Amino acid sequence: MKRLLVLTLSCGENERAVCFETLRNQNFQDFDHLEIADLPNREAHATLYRNIERKRGQYRWFLKLDADMVLRHQAALGQMIDTAESLPRADHLTWHVLDFLSETRIRGIHLFSNRAAWPATLPELLVDPDPDIPGDRVAFPPSVESGVLHSPFPSPEQAFRFGLHRGSKAFPASSASVTIHNEVFQLNLLHAIWTMFRRNHDLIRGLALLGAELARVRPDIARDYKANPEALRYFERALRWDAESQMQALSGFWGVRFGVHRRARQARLKLLVLHEKVRG
Repeated sequence: MKRLLVLTLSCGENERAVCFETLRNQNFQDFDHLEIADLPNREAHATLYRNIERKRGQYRWFLKLDADMVLRHQAALGQMIDTAESLPRADHLTWHVLDFLSETRIRGIHLFSNRAAWPATLPELLVDPDPDIPGDRVAFPPSVESGVLHSPFPSPEQAFRFGLHRGSKAFPASSASVTIHNEVFQLNLLHAIWTMFRRNHDLIRGLALLGAELARVRPDIARDYKANPEALRYFERALRWDAESQMQALSGFWGVRFGVHRRARQARLKLLVLHEKVRG
């Protein structure tokens, strides 16, 4: 039995070749690698989780390493496994990754033991729920180095799809589809990208924000963010815009109105957390 199966979801990410190269160059080599390519987001995640459940007798650990993630050094994989195996009750470990578009650390690396299990049917939008586990869930803070970069050189379409997907969670069509905790996280992430865009007038970040804006005004388009033809047509138009045109398209909402909306959602989250503490 090998100790680890690395599972990679891919759909045309610019970093795929580098991701695979850094994986091959790891000091730790007691693993197999499985790529799940070119599936719609929900189907891709369902396929990943079913593979874990079918292969639980063949591996001790399962790592979700998406194709837009790059291992920063040769010891990264071994350090994750060593950490997991030093915690006998751990069944789900998560680390943060350094995200290029926002220049923030976001939770992105998931390591599961062979005891993890997922529901037969995944939610429509939040397709990556935490699994059911008998042991401990260990979430390392951003200060703990994971050795992973997230999307360090995205293509224009990749950045646009990223924004479209994140925007669908930041501006959900119904309150039941996304928790307030996740909604505020996505708003803060987009705020960081907006801050970087205003500072640098970076076309790639502008495209990510245009994707998020499209999700805000047309949530129906964001459901199949990887292949929706209307979204692709909008992207092809936006690809011809310079930074000034991007700013003009975004400034109607992404200035004061976005700030007001974000602060209101943050206030609601604080009240919810306070209410939960009082009830507890």
